[in-house]
Amino acid sequence: MVELSIILVNFNTAAHTINCIDSIIKQTHQINYEIIVVDNASSDNSFDLITTKFQQVVWIQNKTNEGFGRANNVGIQKSRGRYILLLNSDTLIIDQAIEKALEKYKHEKNNVGLVTCHLVNLDGSSQNSIFFYNASFREILNNNLLFDFFTRKIKSTRIKTIKALHGAFLLFKRSRLESVGYFDPDFFLYAEEFEWCFRVRKSGLALKYYDDIKVIHLEEGSSISKEWNIKQRYLSGSLLFKKAHGTLGLCLYLMLNFINLITNVLLMWKLDSAYRSDFIRSQKYFWGLSGKFLTIAFNTFKKPLKLTHIK
Repeated sequence: MVELSIILVNFNTAAHTINCIDSIIKQTHQINYEIIVVDNASSDNSFDLITTKFQQVVWIQNKTNEGFGRANNVGIQKSRGRYILLLNSDTLIIDQAIEKALEKYKHEKNNVGLVTCHLVNLDGSSQNSIFFYNASFREILNNNLLFDFFTRKIKSTRIKTIKALHGAFLLFKRSRLESVGYFDPDFFLYAEEFEWCFRVRKSGLALKYYDDIKVIHLEEGSSISKEWNIKQRYLSGSLLFKKAHGTLGLCLYLMLNFINLITNVLLMWKLDSAYRSDFIRSQKYFWGLSGKFLTIAFNTFKKPLKLTHIK
């Protein structure tokens, strides 16, 4: 019986996917696992390049680019393992990380839902693997220069709770999350793991972080423009607030962003030109999506939302 299903999503990232699979094979020997690659209609000859080198890989071909969440859902549906690992194609497994994480997870209490490990750069420096915010209005206010000025010196004594995990490495037991469901198909790219973590925690399951188990994350996925990247993050962020807090919550999210706009315009003359340039560009991108924000705000989701993404 397959103990672990490892699922990778590929979109024109054949080189990364090959290196990732190679690292899995070299570093994983003590468990019975399968590797599933879900391809989002790549145009870089990924199928031939990957399956020729790794004939044991289970290949699932999407006819169109379904995005990150939907592609992972397809892989989960086709998988056979008791445990499932969703792994970014731009990761490299080191020091038997998968074996160690799975063994540790098996000894967790039944209330632990999703697990991630310590993501690092090639030089060993740490990345953000966990987040202490998720669809938080405080997070929006932190981008307000005036609010930041008055609060940055205040030290909080509250114990921080993990609210979300990075989507590059997500390990879970199939039976434990079946009732929660998996990625929301309305998300195309970005924030889907935040929405999932929101539902996991709401169901009463905990999120766990294994700081002592490291995985290299290159953060070099599919080739997309910086403008597309920024716009997609804004769009997915607004969808996250709608899913978490409803239409009124999304309206509050937009209102707080508008307050930030007014406040920061009045104060940004004190900052350097680089900040002003980045701020003006980001606000142009954000408010240029106003029509899409309204579409999301008043969507009832009675029918599956057409993939929300920037073309």
